[in-house]
Amino acid sequence: MRSFALLIFTSTFVLILFYFLHAPTCPDPIYITSPPKIEIVYVPVTVAPQPIPLVPEKPKEDDAPKVEPEKPKQEEFDDSDLGGGNVILDHGFGIAGIPEPLPPAEIALARKPPPQLEMVPEQLQLLSDCLYITFYRVPEKLIFPSIEKALNVCVTALGIRDKSIVAYEGGDDLKYFIDPAHLSEQLKCNIVAVGIKQNIKIEEHWKQKFVHCNFFGTDPSPMPNEELFKPLGPFATYRSISSIEAGSSHEVISFLSKTKVPSPIDQMSIRIKGLEYNIWDIFLKNGPFDDAGFVVCQWNIDYHTPNEAMKEHFGVFMRKMLKEKRYIPLKERTKTEGCCATGFNLSDNRKHCCPTGFQFKASFSNCIGVFELNTTYGATQDGVNNQCVDRSDSQPITVKNTAQNDDLAALVPNGKGAVMGFQIPKGEEWSKSGFKWLDGSSNPSSPFPPWGPGQPENAGGNEVLVALINWKNSWGSIGMWGDLSPQYTYGNSIGYVACMREPEPLLK
Repeated sequence: MRSFALLIFTSTFVLILFYFLHAPTCPDPIYITSPPKIEIVYVPVTVAPQPIPLVPEKPKEDDAPKVEPEKPKQEEFDDSDLGGGNVILDHGFGIAGIPEPLPPAEIALARKPPPQLEMVPEQLQLLSDCLYITFYRVPEKLIFPSIEKALNVCVTALGIRDKSIVAYEGGDDLKYFIDPAHLSEQLKCNIVAVGIKQNIKIEEHWKQKFVHCNFFGTDPSPMPNEELFKPLGPFATYRSISSIEAGSSHEVISFLSKTKVPSPIDQMSIRIKGLEYNIWDIFLKNGPFDDAGFVVCQWNIDYHTPNEAMKEHFGVFMRKMLKEKRYIPLKERTKTEGCCATGFNLSDNRKHCCPTGFQFKASFSNCIGVFELNTTYGATQDGVNNQCVDRSDSQPITVKNTAQNDDLAALVPNGKGAVMGFQIPKGEEWSKSGFKWLDGSSNPSSPFPPWGPGQPENAGGNEVLVALINWKNSWGSIGMWGDLSPQYTYGNSIGYVACMREPEPLLK
């Protein structure tokens, strides 16, 4: 048996496309070996039955030899016909052409799995076996940094060309997809985005290309993801999805059920940082997807910088998945140095990665941003603060010195103000000395806080918040602070909240 040597490398961000080997409702990718032992051309299982092996009956001893009918002439493979080819060549099968369109009543049945699994194309079976053998003696914590090399070794050894896998790019996002074919009003595809990250360029392209596809999305930060995604399809907003990051695959099932996502799901992308290392069980045999009746044909998943425990967890999952022969990794891409993860942009002379809408400020050593308040959150203390929490998991800003105060004032629109994290804690009585920073920082000494004349005063009652202003009035000049109630924050003279969070490291 040939041995495969792996060159181990260090990677910090990996995108992988997984494909369901045994789903009769999912499209078959085109894989061709070289030299061509077999040639398999796409036959969409949604409209075409699988060919039946031709097994001639064994003649009885007393019977005269039977004359086999002449086998139909095999058609030539046409590279230009990648989306709707209509023949399967040799390999013990007869010729299978695309039949007449199914009646509407039978279309739904065409997507239901038959009682037994269909045969997996030989090339995919061999690729799965090759990866399993390649990783057989590799320590589990080294499988993660070896996945790119292993795929290259196996694909090269088998002479595989993967023409049906399309790479879609949009901004800082990339997704691989085996395009659905032969869709109609009666036969739709379903595309699910778990994690929007303020970027729907690929989904918008798919919406135009696949007019008969349904789109469903969710993200831990509804602002601005919900408004971005709504033109495409249902968006589920609930903060409990953040518990996914702690390891709950139940939330994904809950999201799919809540938005009434049909099965099979042709494409699912998972782009929530922290989720990727805690959700693997959902795809295994007899896992949550099986229990809930969901079939996911293809899934793209972003693997962010792992620690040693995460690498070992990844290796355990990959080994088990390849042993089960249910899913197989088909495509992989490792992000290069100097890039940011999806949903983040380079800032501070390309030294730091900040979420969209934020910028790195050296005075804070953090990413900061000033955002218009959304009245749908409600005129309460939590309603204001949650608008930072739901925006890339940030928090109302902490300002400790004049340099930070000046940097923040420069971001507040003229004539407006921005709420900060200097507040009366919930449930405590108002007092001039009762304001505290939400992050637990100690209160700065004079000349901080830079209160405006007579501030704080609690003039209107319930003035538990503090805002920095960018206009002149009774509070004083630009950059001074005043206390105000949650109701007043939505007025014409404030209208914004200042948020802060740590930057993400550059991808190596």
